[in-house]
Amino acid sequence: MQLAASAVIASTLAAVTATSANAFTLYEDANYGGYGYHANWAKKDGLGTINNKASSVKNSPGKWFYDGRGYTGRKVFIYGNNANLKKLKTNLPWYQNWNDRFESYK
Repeated sequence: MQLAASAVIASTLAAVTATSANAFTLYEDANYGGYGYHANWAKKDGLGTINNKASSVKNSPGKWFYDGRGYTGRKVFIYGNNANLKKLKTNLPWYQNWNDRFESYK
């Protein structure tokens, strides 16, 4: 019985560690304001309440963000913090930015 309990504890700790290593927050407003969506999955297709609403990112462990569902469309790689996605124009035409564009990430 003690061996089985140890195995359960070890697998739970491994899952928590893996989840927190992928955790970051998407904010509805620039400068980390407004509603904060705490993402803790390694990848996610569809962002629920923050879908097409993210304006800033905090503590990204290094993720590709896509403007389409199913990891499709244009993409941008973000590592760390980005306080204002309106200033980020990577892989987009000069007149567009990444504000309110994320639909999936991995």
